[in-house]
Amino acid sequence: HKDINWLMKAYPKCFNRKNPKPLKREIFKDIVLGELWPHSKKRLRQTLGYYTRSPLYQKAILQESHRYSLEGEAIQEIRDHEKEYAIELLNITERDKNLDSSE
Repeated sequence: HKDINWLMKAYPKCFNRKNPKPLKREIFKDIVLGELWPHSKKRLRQTLGYYTRSPLYQKAILQESHRYSLEGEAIQEIRDHEKEYAIELLNITERDKNLDSSE
C-alpha cells in the first residue's frame, strides 16, 4: 500500500508496517495540520483505517501501554476497552482465516 509507505517516510518514528506502534487518538488531525499529506482527507482516513485494522497493529495495542505521536513519543495510555476491542478484531480475523481455509 503506497500511502502507508508515504506515511512511513514522512513519520518514521511513528509508522512501521512490520513493527507498528499504537497511534495517538485522532492522529489524523495531526497529519492534516502538518500539511504534508498530498492526497484527500478521505484517502488519509482510508489509509489509517487499513493500517490500524492489521493484525500486527492490533497485537501492538495489546502489547503496548501507550499510544504514540508522530514524533514517536508515548503520549496516551491505551484504555482497557481499546485492548478488548483489539482482541475482538483479532478473533474476527482468525475466524475469517479459518473459514477461508475450510472452503
